[in-house]
Formats: sequence, structure tokens, C-alpha cells
Amino acid sequence: MPKWKSITIIFIGLALTTIAFGAKSKSGDYKNGILTDSQMGYTMVIPDNWRVKVFNEPSIQRVLMIKRNYEINKTVKELGGEFTIPEIRVFARPDSMTPAEFLDKLKGDVDIHKTQDNIISQLELLSGGEFSQAQDIVLDSIPAIKAIFKKNYERKLEVDPNDAHYRQYGGLLVQNEHLVHELYIFKRNGRLFVIHAFAEREFYPINKDEFNKIIGSISFAAAGTKAALPPPLDTGK
Repeated sequence: MPKWKSITIIFIGLALTTIAFGAKSKSGDYKNGILTDSQMGYTMVIPDNWRVKVFNEPSIQRVLMIKRNYEINKTVKELGGEFTIPEIRVFARPDSMTPAEFLDKLKGDVDIHKTQDNIISQLELLSGGEFSQAQDIVLDSIPAIKAIFKKNYERKLEVDPNDAHYRQYGGLLVQNEHLVHELYIFKRNGRLFVIHAFAEREFYPINKDEFNKIIGSISFAAAGTKAALPPPLDTGK
């Protein structure tokens, strides 16, 4: 065989190998308002008002949803402070824990402000987290737990000490605030699922119905029925 043909064959083989290994599978596919996670076997209906990000496999976090049109506190907007955009996240992994055991572990880890759990470490509750309440619900005919946590924090805003509106604060306005975190915990086919949604306290009441609508749309092919959620827990105060 001529030398140039051998080189060509080797080059083509390397190119095909690169393509095969370079094309990583994703944790989901989002088209026409529908998220499909074939690996975990579910779909969710996500409105256009949410940006959707999926991840390279293998991934414990299956999807990240970030709201496009969100509300900002008037004072924060005026003074240029930090704010939190509403998000929804889905996590899943093989696990022997029950939903109740996972919730107990989460509450314990929040109390001691540390964890080695690869889902709990991504919930942003270890600093300032506080358990509020929980209730049993059903998601697509699957028993689940809906838990509410608060994440307490100080909002610090720099102000003009010469401004009559803010003179009393001496250049720094400090507000005690919290975020409201919803967690939906359930098991299916040996996998633990944790769906995590959160928003600022002030705007939680106008986001919780949208949380419920998106999370309540989850559908597993084998379940056959749509998810049913109870009325939202009112913890925005």
C-alpha cells in the first residue's frame, strides 16, 4: 500500500475516534418547551420565561432553570445592590436513602454547617439555612416530601451619608432578609430525586405558583398520570 494511503487511513481513523469521544451526551434535551431527560426517564414542561441549561454526562445535577423576567427590590435597584434570581434545579443519583432520611440528613448538616453529601453541598443552605416545615405530597403518582427552608442573610447596601433619606445609616444600610427554598424529595427506580427551587422572600409569593406549575408538570413514562401538588405552603412572610 502506498505510504500516502496509509497516512490517509490513519488520519481518518483518528478523526472518527476524536468525533466519537468528543461528542459528550447531555443530561437532557430541551425543545419546544419540553425538557426530556431520557436517562432518568422524565419530562417537564418549562415556559419560555425560563432559560434552561443541561449538563455533560455523568451529572448529578440534571437541569438548571433560571427565570428570565424577574423582580428586583426597589431599594436594591436604586442603590445597585445584589439580588437573587429565581431558579429551579433537578438533582438525581442512585441512593438507598428514603426521602425522609435524606431530609433528616439535610437538616442535620444545615445545623452543623457542613456536609459531605454531593447534593446537599449544592443547595446553598449550609450557611444561614433554617428548616421551616414539610409535608407529604404526590408527584406523578409517586410519594414525595415537600420541604421549605429559609436562607437568612444580611443585605448590605452602600448609601450616601449626606442623603437625608439614608443619613441615619452612616453610609451602610443593612437589612435582615431571607430566601425561601422549596425542596421536593422522592425516590424512583432506586434513584433519589431532589428538585430545588428558590426565590427572595419578597417575591416568593409571585413565584411559588410558577414553581408549582413547572415542578408539577414532571411526568415519568411508567407512571402514566400527571403530577399533583397541594396548595403552596405560605412561608413568604
